[in-house]
Amino acid sequence: MLNSAAVHHAAQVVATRRAVMLTALKCYADVFAPVIARLANLSLQAGKFPARYKTAQVLPLLKKPGLDSSSPANYRPVSNLSTVSKVLKHLVLTRLQTHLLGSNNFSQFQSAYRKDHSTEMALLDVLDRAFTAAVNKHVSLLIGLDLSAAFNTVNHDLLLARLQAEFGVSGTVLIWLQSYLDGHSLFVKIGQHQSTTTELDTGIPHGSVLGPLLFAVYCSPVANIITAHGVPYYQYAVDTQLCLALHADNTAARLAVLAECTTDVRQWYLQNGIQLSPDKSEVLIVGTSNQLRAVSSAVSSVADAGIDLSIADEMKVLRVKLDRWLIFDKHITMVARACNYHAHPSHTASAHNQDRADVRLQSHPVQD
Repeated sequence: MLNSAAVHHAAQVVATRRAVMLTALKCYADVFAPVIARLANLSLQAGKFPARYKTAQVLPLLKKPGLDSSSPANYRPVSNLSTVSKVLKHLVLTRLQTHLLGSNNFSQFQSAYRKDHSTEMALLDVLDRAFTAAVNKHVSLLIGLDLSAAFNTVNHDLLLARLQAEFGVSGTVLIWLQSYLDGHSLFVKIGQHQSTTTELDTGIPHGSVLGPLLFAVYCSPVANIITAHGVPYYQYAVDTQLCLALHADNTAARLAVLAECTTDVRQWYLQNGIQLSPDKSEVLIVGTSNQLRAVSSAVSSVADAGIDLSIADEMKVLRVKLDRWLIFDKHITMVARACNYHAHPSHTASAHNQDRADVRLQSHPVQD
């Protein structure tokens, strides 16, 4: 049974993580907590997620200032959900997460959701592999796999079957998760204009704390495929990075292994309703100048799931820009430019106004 203390903690976490109008919920948690605790207990006991919390309001926001506002590709959809539903889902997450992470079927190299793991640790793992390879006179080939609208195409039946068969989720919990996944809908709002509501029969709801964890569970078999080919990798949430050490003497053989691995990974994604976009994936080879020269003649492109990709000069890994020599000059320049931008008074005021606008937009829960 959930109690008021659990709700109080969940409300504090949700209010801290999201810049939305949660002041009332946070300041008067002692008043709201018993009510939300009762709602949560009734929901979990009945195995039903409240239907009124299944409609999302989607706000299209420009990805960056100055982009062409007439192009839909330049917008990022921000999904707004009821504040109470966020607390309810966080309560479920805190209990479900421990069980799922304790399963041997959850990828051991998935850094997200684990205690004492972070993007920093995932990045350190990549750099440690690259520096170790360089010491052993190898270069490191990095490939970032790109998934196309991955959350939108998750098959509910496959996800629920995987939760039951591979992660031991059953009974009322499984029934509640099925209720949570089914029957979602959304509408788009721009200013005072609003689209008609569209029903969703696939996918994991956006803007939910449960979404990324459920997606990691859904894609957990991918780790076994990569491991079977002997290709080192790491994962953080939906990001998967392959890291392969190459030497001038074994380049062809290792690239053949990589090509077979990415082809099998793409095949699995297709069988499970997800599109791997190899043409959008990125490839970077890092090492010392001498090591890079030694393999440059043998590696002009890399086959990723049947598509030849050119070698890039730089690549973003967990928002850190890596270059071929790992000297981080491009990343330092990027960070310095961002700092200068936000330090400028007019930019700071503009960013502050945008934040306030975002708060106003996100502060209104979805109306039924």
